[in-house]
Amino acid sequence: MRNIAFYIFITLFSAQLFAEDKIETIQLNHRLASEVLPEIQAFLPKQATARAFNDFIILQADSKTIKQIKQLIDQLDTPIQRLKITVVRTDQRLSNQNASQISGEISVSDGDVAAGASIKKWSTKNARNKDHYFQAQGVANKPIAIIMGQDIPQQEQYLILSSNGHLAVQNTTHYININNGFKAVARILPNHQVVIDIHPIFGHFSQQTGIVERSNIVSTISGEEGVWILLGESSNGKNIDQYGTTRYHSHEQQQQNIYIKIEQLL
Repeated sequence: MRNIAFYIFITLFSAQLFAEDKIETIQLNHRLASEVLPEIQAFLPKQATARAFNDFIILQADSKTIKQIKQLIDQLDTPIQRLKITVVRTDQRLSNQNASQISGEISVSDGDVAAGASIKKWSTKNARNKDHYFQAQGVANKPIAIIMGQDIPQQEQYLILSSNGHLAVQNTTHYININNGFKAVARILPNHQVVIDIHPIFGHFSQQTGIVERSNIVSTISGEEGVWILLGESSNGKNIDQYGTTRYHSHEQQQQNIYIKIEQLL
């Protein structure tokens, strides 16, 4: 009887030893450990733990769990998509825009783009061709900003009365900067289709109230990778004077077309 109890004890003790958790260090090649960690933790059993440290996931779990988590990490640790976004403002229709789709409406006050550190701007020297191109780079699923700025001149007059009784008029001009633009969150699907969430931040200076009015509208567009996708259309100056804003929408009554193109950088 004692021998049977001894063998049962040895068997249970050995099983516990084999079931003990191990500490495994898994190195990531493409992603940050802090980005992958939340995805891993959702699949861990209660007794297992995972920590992120630089490029490593430190996992404490049983052998079966470690094997499963390694397989999951192999699927998550993929190269980050580096993207180039190109925006063009043109008075012509680009042929490949017919394959694109657009939803939502964007309203923005008219203005040129003030190029930032990550934005390039150029235009042709031909006076008859007023196309303007803007570029920015970033990574997929992260906001990439295109800043559109406008400096509005405001004139003020001052009456100055000198000590000898003469009256003089002094004119001064100062500029009010309105930062218009949008943030694009883009991703390229395996079928080479792109989906772009547009998060615009637009402002309009009201001449009547002297207040910069801002609006936020979110729209989503989609199309093929590497081709022009119609983002919207810009109205003319008469509409600015009448309505105080320039509207970008998908009707055919406007003067300039706004296109966006997404390309993957290798």
